Amino acid sequence: MTATAEDRERPQISFWNDPKVRSILFQIILLLVLAFMAYEIVVNTMSNLKSRNIASGFGFLSKTSGFDI
Repeated sequence: MTATAEDRERPQISFWNDPKVRSILFQIILLLVLAFMAYEIVVNTMSNLKSRNIASGFGFLSKTSGFDI
């Protein structure tokens, strides 16, 4: 009887060298880095707006304009 592809065992691949595990790990790291960068941009923007007393949002829509149309 000859050995077929189903009979042979796959060689044991270490955890870090498994392409599937490594790709999932890299994607998780990329998502964490992107989330951290987005968080830092929002925090920095809010801090800068607050320090310069600049209002953000749509609160101006309920006020009347200071000039005639």
